[in-house]
Amino acid sequence: MSIVFRCPYCAKKLVASETSAGKEKKCPKCRARVVVPTAEIAAAAEDHGGREQQQQQQRALQLVQ
Repeated sequence: MSIVFRCPYCAKKLVASETSAGKEKKCPKCRARVVVPTAEIAAAAEDHGGREQQQQQQRALQLVQ
């Protein structure tokens, strides 16, 4: 199953494999390095539709690593 999430910098929709959760990926649009969230975090961010919330979740993942 794939993880669908948005770049916290430019909001481009990105797709990554579940095995990529917690790893860095480069956004093809803005070239920023983003951490792939878990499927649960990505789904919660999409449900709430908040770009700011997803940015906070991305930062929290980076702190955990």
